[in-house]
Amino acid sequence: MQDANIDTLIRGSVRIGHGGPLPGQERICIERRVIGPHRRGEETLAFNYLILWQGKPVVVDRGYRKGRLTRLIKQPGTLSLGAAGLLPRVEAHTAYDVLACIISPGLLERIALEEDRRPNARIHEHLGLKDDALSYLLQIVHQQAQDNYSMGKLYLDCLVQALIMRFIAVGGARPTVLPSVGGLPPHILKRIVEKIMAEFGTNLSLAELACEAGYSPSHFTKMFRLSTGQGPHAFLREVRLEYVRKQLSKGQRGVAELAGIAGFSSPSHLAAAFRQRFGVTPVEYKKLKRYL
Repeated sequence: MQDANIDTLIRGSVRIGHGGPLPGQERICIERRVIGPHRRGEETLAFNYLILWQGKPVVVDRGYRKGRLTRLIKQPGTLSLGAAGLLPRVEAHTAYDVLACIISPGLLERIALEEDRRPNARIHEHLGLKDDALSYLLQIVHQQAQDNYSMGKLYLDCLVQALIMRFIAVGGARPTVLPSVGGLPPHILKRIVEKIMAEFGTNLSLAELACEAGYSPSHFTKMFRLSTGQGPHAFLREVRLEYVRKQLSKGQRGVAELAGIAGFSSPSHLAAAFRQRFGVTPVEYKKLKRYL
């Protein structure tokens, strides 16, 4: 079963691999989640959160002021973290592949007291943060879950202690915020994205998309990358793969049929791209969904 609090943090996402609350722990949970382009309204989260961005750059419009969105690019290997409370609305234009962690305020306070840290120290929001130690600890705890905690409870307890202490140290530092970026005018970007979403199964060309936008191919490619964090071909591939992933989740179509519908040259081409993106083949993913 997926964790309800991570569901709140990344509404509509799918868990990959094992996850859930860590054994013997007072409400800390780490899961790998994937989701395609999506929208999420404001949410209230009762837990502190930590996200490690993986895969490819993520382009998201995030609400900072009522009625106003700011465009951010989340680079692979960076972290986002924040305290329990209100989560602003987001409009994600590309897929997520993340390690998501939620930590209860009570657990944070208990460990802070044990380590003679101020339990009421404020956790600041950080977006686009690089911290190798925190990233490593998050990944190694998640890997222990995939290995069914083979190293034992004491090892896990020490890792969790170190993870939360690093979270307190990093979260209490001065906030970091990603800069906003430019690119295609919003109405043109919307038109291009809608065209790709509607015609992703066809043999779309760069010249065709550039003509639709009203730019030369080279200028269009540069502006599109600034807007989305990806080139047009990578964006199209992401849309195709997300369509296949959703169809596999429904279990109503075979891999060969989906390869043709989504515009891949062959089932083997789809399988290679799918494994590169999601870490499993389409057949393996379809089997995995039966147990989620």
